[in-house]
Amino acid sequence: MQRALLDCDIVEETRVTDCGPGPMYFLKLGSKVIPIGIDHHFAEMLKFALKRNAEAFERPSSTLVGENGQ
Repeated sequence: MQRALLDCDIVEETRVTDCGPGPMYFLKLGSKVIPIGIDHHFAEMLKFALKRNAEAFERPSSTLVGENGQ
């Protein structure tokens, strides 16, 4: 799952919604496409947060600090 999050991307498609015509944004995770709305800033911030979180979990355990600070 972390690998899919590291490789996630935002896909844009022009659609007619309740708000009128305009871009609709989707989160692409592997072969899955998840609709996330019409706000470009939100889409980019979600992508950033997901990738950053996945990177934190992908770090090697040797970079983590132990209980005694070593």
